[in-house]
Amino acid sequence: MTQQLYKNIERLLLLEEISKRLESSGYISILDKLDNWIEKREEIIKETTPIEYIMDTILMSVDGDLSETYNGTRFLPFLYYKRQKQIGKYRVDFLCSLQGVKQEYIIECDGHDFHEKTKEQAKYDKQRERYLVSLGYKVLRFSGSEIISDFERIKKELYNFFDEEYCKED
Repeated sequence: MTQQLYKNIERLLLLEEISKRLESSGYISILDKLDNWIEKREEIIKETTPIEYIMDTILMSVDGDLSETYNGTRFLPFLYYKRQKQIGKYRVDFLCSLQGVKQEYIIECDGHDFHEKTKEQAKYDKQRERYLVSLGYKVLRFSGSEIISDFERIKKELYNFFDEEYCKED
């Protein structure tokens, strides 16, 4: 019984030491930020269409790969993006920017129900895209079916695109 008590005290002291090290190293604040991030991700899931959610996941992965390439760590963002951003009278699916690059990018997820189902919708999308390009944005469009069926290719395509865009700025 005494031996077990000593082991428990030893474990408590070890846990206290680990806790102090975590606090002084900043890991605790990282864990708090992670909790906030998880809460935000849960909100995003509730508010998005399935293809927007997949694209959000692709962009998060591309950001991680670019961050690792250029920052040396997956924890510092390199590709910034916002969902459902209002630009003029239009709302875009994703507005993206790269660290240190002035150019901004728009990614549109074209689900069949809202895009090119009718001639009027196709015309509206073309006018909308011309307006956004006239403001200086680069617009990338992906169909819902390709987002769902070929997300690895899209991830690679976006990584290569943003990598080239960043290298152009140098």
